Amino acid sequence: MIDSDAPQALAGLAMLTADTRNRVTAVIDKTIALSPYGGIADAPCSPSCPDYSLLDHVNDVVRTGELLGRMAGESWGLDVDWDSLVAILLLHDLDKLLMAGLSERATAVQSSDLELPHGVLGAFLLRDAGFSPLVVNTVAMHSVMSPVHGSSNEAFILHYADLFAADHSRRTSDIVPFYQIAQYARRDVDGSVAYRETGPSQPAAEGSRRVE
Repeated sequence: MIDSDAPQALAGLAMLTADTRNRVTAVIDKTIALSPYGGIADAPCSPSCPDYSLLDHVNDVVRTGELLGRMAGESWGLDVDWDSLVAILLLHDLDKLLMAGLSERATAVQSSDLELPHGVLGAFLLRDAGFSPLVVNTVAMHSVMSPVHGSSNEAFILHYADLFAADHSRRTSDIVPFYQIAQYARRDVDGSVAYRETGPSQPAAEGSRRVE
């Protein structure tokens, strides 16, 4: 469950309208109940950075996204739907609670070995919870491995806030950050994605799957 008064509460909840805040907390609580975790703080953001929790990552993304959104508005005149943007920042990695392994209670999903691209399952959950197409589609397409990406200002801000926070976790975990990686990807005829990464201290690895 989410406690908005807890010391490790999610950042940004106070920025939301009451209706969106209730919708956000409800879908997170529902997803936690389906997951193997007791809360967002118990889930890792990535298998490669197990000490960086999903809660830490989400809070970093929310705070970074808020700064980027305000700068983009003040300096570039970009219009942002703040209620949608904060919901997107909070919920962009919702499916990471499930992708590491679903609990036996996840009967609605019907599988503990999903091969869905990161973001897609989260988008299904958000659509069913009644979020707008802007929120649903941005979450669905936000992964760096997505073949298409959103063109909205909110998708633009999420992209850089997410990668900035992810690279922080990789640098502090002694893993080559994304900005130092030359990444090559191809989509095979069967729909699978193969890629390799090369970096200053990381050998090329081919054929693995990532949900960063």
